[in-house]
Amino acid sequence: RTRAMELTLVLTHACNLGCPYCYMGRKFSRRMPQETAEKSVRWTFERLQPGDELQVGYFGGEPLMAWDLLQKYHLRAMELAQEKGLRKLVGAMTTNASVAITQTSRAVTVTMLPKR
Repeated sequence: RTRAMELTLVLTHACNLGCPYCYMGRKFSRRMPQETAEKSVRWTFERLQPGDELQVGYFGGEPLMAWDLLQKYHLRAMELAQEKGLRKLVGAMTTNASVAITQTSRAVTVTMLPKR
């Protein structure tokens, strides 16, 4: 029998926007301690069985402001999912995408626009 489980990691409380309607409240720059993230991932995988499914959600503030943590823990989840024999691993992210747009815009500007 396949079981599905969800893990949400709040990677940072920092956000690059100041939306007055945001339900997350006052912003501050605290990031999730790596020890907390590692314990959370380990705890989750200890409870999964081969054939199970897992969704890992990345949340914040703005999770793209902690891109290094997002990459690190999703790559770790992918390794553990393969070792455990999970049927499916899904990554999800709640984001305003403005950080990604800015980074993409810079990359396009540098690589695709003609040099003057």
